[in-house]
Amino acid sequence: MKVKIGEIDLFSSIAYPDKPSTVIYFQGCNFECPWCWNSNYLDSFLGEEKEISEVVQEIKEDPTETEVVVIDGGEPTQQPEALEILCETLKKEGYEVQINTNGTNPRIIEEMGIKGKMDRVALDVKAPLEFQRKYSKAIGKKVGKRHTEGVKKILRVSNLCKYELEPRTTVIPGLTDSEHWINKIAKTVGTYTNKYVLQGFTPEKGTLEQEYQEEDKITREKLIKLALEARKYVKHVKIRTLEAGTEDIS
Repeated sequence: MKVKIGEIDLFSSIAYPDKPSTVIYFQGCNFECPWCWNSNYLDSFLGEEKEISEVVQEIKEDPTETEVVVIDGGEPTQQPEALEILCETLKKEGYEVQINTNGTNPRIIEEMGIKGKMDRVALDVKAPLEFQRKYSKAIGKKVGKRHTEGVKKILRVSNLCKYELEPRTTVIPGLTDSEHWINKIAKTVGTYTNKYVLQGFTPEKGTLEQEYQEEDKITREKLIKLALEARKYVKHVKIRTLEAGTEDIS
């Protein structure tokens, strides 16, 4: 079985909380987030096809010997069969596995979760789910009902699945960097779970649209302020930055 890969980063200190990890970037995404810093992985016609066995062997031979694999993108659920087989193979090899998803394919996440094929799911809540215009601006395309209902479904069924859920929002300048909008998102998230992560936008790796390349990164101090606002609705709130990794604000 082959999988379309954009890149394999054999060592990351921030992709998984409190543990170093290897990150596999799946190629192809159904969103066009203008602020996306992984924009090299959006086009499904790019990337490299690799046998899943080859990908796993590359990770096993890495001298850093990380015990965690994070599957990012792009959007991993765009290649559902390859995703499931890869996760199953990694789990058999003894790795912890996290899937990062935008929530538009909840059935895949639910089925894999019930089967115990991953340990964690990082779920992107891009903007307030009740505000379609705001969500459309965040994802770079007109929002349909499935874009937001999928996120809600994963939030709703996560307690039935065999994985830890991390709902998270990337704080974006001009989109989700105000207390008002974080309040709206946290209120929805807090209806389903007591965990929430805010991570800071940074343009250092490049962005899809030039206007965001010219924005300043979100500071740790700004994230702390927004996290305190989110705590009105979610008990356990964390922030994540490149400089300090994941910090508990609860």
